Amino acid sequence: MSGDSLGKLMLSNNLISGKIPPAIGSLKNLRTINMEKNRFHSEIPEQIFDLKLLSNINVSANNLTGVVPASISGCSSLNAGRNSLSGEVPNGIANLSILSFLNFSRNHLTGQIPDEIRSMTSLRTIDLSYNNFIGEVPIGGQFMVYNDASFAGNPNLCLPRHHSCPSRSNGVSSSGQNQKGSSFFDKSYIL
Repeated sequence: MSGDSLGKLMLSNNLISGKIPPAIGSLKNLRTINMEKNRFHSEIPEQIFDLKLLSNINVSANNLTGVVPASISGCSSLNAGRNSLSGEVPNGIANLSILSFLNFSRNHLTGQIPDEIRSMTSLRTIDLSYNNFIGEVPIGGQFMVYNDASFAGNPNLCLPRHHSCPSRSNGVSSSGQNQKGSSFFDKSYIL
């Protein structure tokens, strides 16, 4: 792709189908990508997340699959809601020090919500609703800012600020500790 000076790529509401071209990653001055409400499918190209100036990404309401890329950097707003993303939210999400808006709602995400999000003071809005998260929503820190609707529709997710959560029979207790004594988050995952 050419267009070295292109700062915004606005393609929303066009019913575009196919794959998101990895060549978008060559648009070095790109700050905003809005591709919501199209018919894109397959995975989000990792090359997009290598763009150093990219701060706003909206790929919501498509049919994107695969896992959440672990290489996200420098982003202040990420909307990937209403897709078919799977896997877990990478623990590295906490490295996004300027992220203020995060929407992964209505996907097929699993696992526990990373406790590291509690220290993301710039993250003002989060929507993880209607996925397949399990365990407890972490307590304290930034989680005091988010309302319950941010976590709705996850049938195996417990909100401990309202009631005590039952222990899990899968080796993870309601405190997020596995029964062998190490934290679930002590493990590293490569996505």
